[in-house]
Amino acid sequence: MGFSGGPEQEKPMSAFLELGIFIPIILFRVNENSVFRPLCHILFVRPGKTGMSENLQQPIIRMFHVSRQYGAQKVLTDITLDIEPNTFLLITGPSGAGKSTLLRLLYLAEPVSQGQIIIDGVNTARVSRRRKPVFRRIFGVVFQNYRLILTKTVFDNVALPLEVMGERPDMIRKRVHAILRAIGLENRLHAYPITLSGGEQQRIAVARAIVRNPKLVLADEPTGNLDSDSADIILNLFEGIHQNGATVIIATHDRTLIDKMGNRLIQLEKGALVGDFKKDTCFPESVNYDSESFAGLKSEVP
Repeated sequence: MGFSGGPEQEKPMSAFLELGIFIPIILFRVNENSVFRPLCHILFVRPGKTGMSENLQQPIIRMFHVSRQYGAQKVLTDITLDIEPNTFLLITGPSGAGKSTLLRLLYLAEPVSQGQIIIDGVNTARVSRRRKPVFRRIFGVVFQNYRLILTKTVFDNVALPLEVMGERPDMIRKRVHAILRAIGLENRLHAYPITLSGGEQQRIAVARAIVRNPKLVLADEPTGNLDSDSADIILNLFEGIHQNGATVIIATHDRTLIDKMGNRLIQLEKGALVGDFKKDTCFPESVNYDSESFAGLKSEVP
């Protein structure tokens, strides 16, 4: 991916080798203002199994007539949807359309009111409260408000998922240092979240979500209110983990993200699925995704 700017300087390859085969690596270049910008992806794919469902024709997520309501208020209505492994799915729609609620249903933060959700062959209704923490390990989640632990350092925040998994301390140090180096924040290793900018906090939140190389990555408005440099780095992190085999699902109304990323897009409106669009590479330019008309794309929703 090319960017305009000043002289380029690639970080030495040895700076990234500590990540081994676990997560995607991103090279950066530095412009005259010392701003890190993504240069390209170097992907270390695990040999053999990719961590995805063995049968690529079998959806990793299946939703059957799913509804969610709070009292008399319906937030999602009759959502039926299949998501194939290694899909890069964008969920768009106006505020209040149900985008965030849909993500919360997927990672079991809320129960469905009606219908069923099957994730990686497991009916989520049958996952007990005791088993939920273990089941959620297939997810990496980027929350809208970052949800970094303010009393822990950058290192400790990123290391937390690995500690929960019981990884060895030396492996945790190696992987955390490597991913922070990859996103240009190794110099903030011992900083606390309150001292970081919004863009830096979001990069840390994404790093924490993908450090375990999860099978499914969910993100809620990950580029909201970010400057273009921070947004570019975050988008390339998502593209890297997707190319490394993960299924990525992002709820967004960010036009730049929609134009640049994804191979499938669904539109929600008043809790209903009103558009489902597929594209091999990227979505065409000059499409108003906030309107009722998705010109140039063929919807699979009648």
